[in-house]
Amino acid sequence: MSEILREDESEILLGPRARAAIESGERSVDRQEARETVGQKATEARERVSKEVESELTPQQKEIMEKLRAAKNSEERVKLFATIADDIGLDPLLSLIPELGDGASSIVSGIYLLMEAKAADLGGMAYLKIIGLQVADFAAGAIPVLGDAADYFFKANKWSSKSFEEQTREIVDKAREAGVPEDKIQILLQKAEKWPQLATKAVGLAGRAMKPA
Repeated sequence: MSEILREDESEILLGPRARAAIESGERSVDRQEARETVGQKATEARERVSKEVESELTPQQKEIMEKLRAAKNSEERVKLFATIADDIGLDPLLSLIPELGDGASSIVSGIYLLMEAKAADLGGMAYLKIIGLQVADFAAGAIPVLGDAADYFFKANKWSSKSFEEQTREIVDKAREAGVPEDKIQILLQKAEKWPQLATKAVGLAGRAMKPA
């Protein structure tokens, strides 16, 4: 357990590493150094995962696994975005920005999803699907009276997220065909970005709680 001590009216963070440094005659480790140490540890952890996944892989297999990492991370981020956009709605948030019209949410969603599609290397057909869904979403929402009902049932962002899931599955299949061991594939999938997964669950619960009974 780390301890906070005061020395010359400044806080010093004394953890096991700092105490060992002091006992060996080195200077104290301050809070900035502690933060840098945390960042270094996080980087080292990521590097350990990369080594665990990429060890004994051929260059071709490593390339496929890098594509899988990018696709899986994009998938998780898009799922979070889609949950926010479709369950809670971007329109109320964007309405706080002056001079943005009804089509702002479709434009923002389209731009973001296309950026993620490029990062995940989805390809041209997925681009067209994303654009088509956003255009249809805007058109449906613009219908007088029926627009709100259309927004409720037409989940353009969540439908777009299916393309990212398909991309991940396709790359997993390619990794298996290339001879990548199954345990390395699962390690990479499990080590995908966790914060979008947790946030998606929280936002989904919040969205359902906000809907009228």
